[in-house]
Amino acid sequence: MSNYNVHAAAGVIVSLILAFFLYTFVHVNPLILALGVVIAVISCEFPDIDYNKSMPRKVMRGLVPGVVIFFALYYFFTNQMWNAPLLNIILLVIVAVGFILSYEKFIPHHRGPTHKLPGLLVLVIASVAIAFILGFGFINALLLALFAAVGFAIHLILDHL
Repeated sequence: MSNYNVHAAAGVIVSLILAFFLYTFVHVNPLILALGVVIAVISCEFPDIDYNKSMPRKVMRGLVPGVVIFFALYYFFTNQMWNAPLLNIILLVIVAVGFILSYEKFIPHHRGPTHKLPGLLVLVIASVAIAFILGFGFINALLLALFAAVGFAIHLILDHL
């Protein structure tokens, strides 16, 4: 079984080879390629999000509460919730706090779905959707999803060696 350093190193090497190929033969924008390499390195660690001591899980523990609080406050202020009934405000707080306290219970056991092809499919669909929503355009979104898929696949291959 490979560790974090091996996954990251393999992700860097393979994604740089892919970036060189895409730059040389397809003439893809270098900024998209650089972002793709970063996405590949991150996604090569993604399958271990189901392992309690992994780097992605540790990052997620710090990131998820902050993101939930941000979106709760964003919703509160953009919808002028201070004018809303007290029940709506209480429900918003309950949902945000409940999610923060319970989201880890929904993460599957180690070597579960995140270490199989359905996990790869979910990552690719999420990558295309997020990149497209952020305004990268459909072709660039597909390219970024390709880098995510390569990183994820590298992890699976290394874990099965």
